[in-house]
Amino acid sequence: MVSALTYTEKDSKSKERGQVSSTQVRHALAAGDVKYVTELLGRPHRVISRVITSKGGRISLQTSSLLNLPPGNGVYKACSLIIGDEHPISCKVVVETWNLIIETEEVEQVRFCKSQEFLLLGIEFG
Repeated sequence: MVSALTYTEKDSKSKERGQVSSTQVRHALAAGDVKYVTELLGRPHRVISRVITSKGGRISLQTSSLLNLPPGNGVYKACSLIIGDEHPISCKVVVETWNLIIETEEVEQVRFCKSQEFLLLGIEFG
């Protein structure tokens, strides 16, 4: 993982006033500092996608299919997978340049309805 960003006094004062710069969030994501992103946003960062390829307990997404920015390349443990309106499923996420791979041991809970044309999948980094 890339080293964490420095949390400056200016950042602290901006955050206290409820002001968070999207640039700060993008830089923290690029550095893979999801803990700092969570602090900035006041909630876990969630990546959204609608394109799914599943095999066993492993889901593979092309990063080009994501509807928002993933964190920098690396392995992220203690994440949550959210499929539609279902309860979160514990998972590990591997972010690569072109792919995002989600691994979970809760295989029986990872079911996709083939008849649905549009199903949102969320990944919370925490």
